Amino acid sequence: MPEEMNKGSVTKRQRMLIIIGGIILVGLAGVGTAIWVSRSSSPANFQDVSPAQKRRDNALLLARDYLENEEYDRGLNLLEQILLENPRDTEVTQLRDEILAAKRNQEEQRRQQELQDLAKQNQELQDALQSIRNSSAGEDPEVAALEAQRAAAEARRAEAAAREREAQAEQQRLELEQARQLAAQREAELERQRQAELERQQAEQERLARLSAQEAEKQRKIQQLLEQARRDQENDQYSQARQKITEAMNLDSQEALVYARMAENYFEEDPANQVNLDQSIANANRAITLNPDLWESYYTLGRIYEETQQFDRAIQELKKAADLNTTNADVLFALGNAQYRAGRFEEAKGSYEASIFLDSTNERCFYNLGAAYEQLGDQRRALDAYQKAVAVDSSYAAAYYRLGRINQSRGDLDRAVTHLRKAVELNPSAAHTRALGTVLFTQNRYQESLEYFKAALDLEPNQAVNNYNYATVLIELERFEEALPVAAKSVQLEPGRAQYTYTLGLVAHKLGGVDQAIEYLTTSVNQDRRYIKPYIELGAIYNELNQPDEALEYLLQAYDLDENSIEVNANLATSYRLKAVYTDSLRHANKAVSQKPNDPELRYNLALTQIGMEDYSGARSSLETSINLDGNFFKAYHRLGEVLIAQDNKDRARVVLEDLLKRNANYEDASEVRDLLAGL
Repeated sequence: MPEEMNKGSVTKRQRMLIIIGGIILVGLAGVGTAIWVSRSSSPANFQDVSPAQKRRDNALLLARDYLENEEYDRGLNLLEQILLENPRDTEVTQLRDEILAAKRNQEEQRRQQELQDLAKQNQELQDALQSIRNSSAGEDPEVAALEAQRAAAEARRAEAAAREREAQAEQQRLELEQARQLAAQREAELERQRQAELERQQAEQERLARLSAQEAEKQRKIQQLLEQARRDQENDQYSQARQKITEAMNLDSQEALVYARMAENYFEEDPANQVNLDQSIANANRAITLNPDLWESYYTLGRIYEETQQFDRAIQELKKAADLNTTNADVLFALGNAQYRAGRFEEAKGSYEASIFLDSTNERCFYNLGAAYEQLGDQRRALDAYQKAVAVDSSYAAAYYRLGRINQSRGDLDRAVTHLRKAVELNPSAAHTRALGTVLFTQNRYQESLEYFKAALDLEPNQAVNNYNYATVLIELERFEEALPVAAKSVQLEPGRAQYTYTLGLVAHKLGGVDQAIEYLTTSVNQDRRYIKPYIELGAIYNELNQPDEALEYLLQAYDLDENSIEVNANLATSYRLKAVYTDSLRHANKAVSQKPNDPELRYNLALTQIGMEDYSGARSSLETSINLDGNFFKAYHRLGEVLIAQDNKDRARVVLEDLLKRNANYEDASEVRDLLAGL
């Protein structure tokens, strides 16, 4: 169901019709004055200018001043107020377009400057990284490796920030353009509303003119009482409003509109109260009996049936209301809501689109249209609807959230981050912070995702998913001791989730608790036979224990689940190598490398199999590639030295092994390296 189907606020939009009627009268007066002044034979004196004209002229002067001072939003807000009264004011629309163009130009210049700054920063980081890689052999290798990792991480963050800034700029351009389009549409809508209100007033005047003086006065009194009652309801004074409706009812007990307004009153007061609903239904039915062509009665009944989840009856009544009042956007919006809740998404889409045609200022209708498109599997149109929702209301956090989630599912992670950041800024709820943390995690921006996962955990400490997410990012940051309690809590809160049990097993393994790790990982396998990660981790553990048969028991099942998994193939290569089944080991090692050819670990793993096969030429090539990919991969230097010795290339072996000790005098197997050098 759409997130934003709020019953109470629907009628408040309807109540705005009274205000619009007032605006129409003011607008007509303003337009008439402007025309009369422009047709005078001589310039009008200051005293001859109406207050509305003075406000307009002053607003134009101030808006031009804001334009010169680049305060574009303030200028646009002023002009919007003028256009609400007269959308055909050419001078105002021209100035508005001029300000919009200046604002777009400023934002584009700012975006280009930000991109240039970020590109420069990124290049500086890349240069620093290359400088560290080319550092002298006498430099502390551990410090150099750490600095290289930090520089690489900073470079990735800068690159991600640049992409995110570009996505933000594009989002701003899109919102500005859509706001302009919607503004033009609103002008047409206001004109239609003004015309409809004039026609209604004229029809009412003609109806009253046909009545006797006494009857006309009674009708005016009834209308006055109903308008007063409506204002009372807007201030939540329902009992006081009922008194006025009752007074109107006493004037004419056969007036259907009075009963329709009483029905609305009871529903608006408390739609969850059965007594109120019964009273509302009774009055609505009485109104229908007196006048079956009055749309308001069906509208109230439809909303009652939607509230009580009788969706088919709700749709039936709301369709009657829509047929009787074809220009009411709120009726169509309510009809769309009932259809959506009934699972009739295609019909709901049509109702929402019809409502938007009549009123493009209802951000909730755009939002619900987006939800309907999502249900219909049309993400492109859903994005467009949500985008228009935020164009109408730039503080609409739920719409930004849906924009982010759809872009996430489409793999457009930079746009997803842009929208989710906005959602968090507007409403830092657990759902919003969790979603942003998830996308940042997917981008390998672990330190940033940690902040948002922690925020979600602080908001909902007893939600298993929040504990799980926080543990997962702590593992990536190698903060295993911190990860252990939150991983354990996620399992405590939801003991049947294979992902949570696996994560606890992974932490136990990282902390050296092999037996505990095997226990949790085996449990995870039993909880979900299709979840591949515990199979892989069990295979890796048994390989470490030099128990390849036990490893293969799990890894072959993992291979059945995903034969192209890099982790599965790399571990299978190790298992078969431990069993000296080199043909199978080589097949899986090559398959892993083909999936990720620039991974030095996979190249090293391939080399170990080639060494076992005594393919020293192939092993040398694999190890040299591994070293080229990671100049601080010290085990690869060690193995390369051994391979060169096996090839009787002692001079080259000496160069490689001495280089290793220069790069890292504290290498864990340094004594073995020295023994090799002594034998050359």
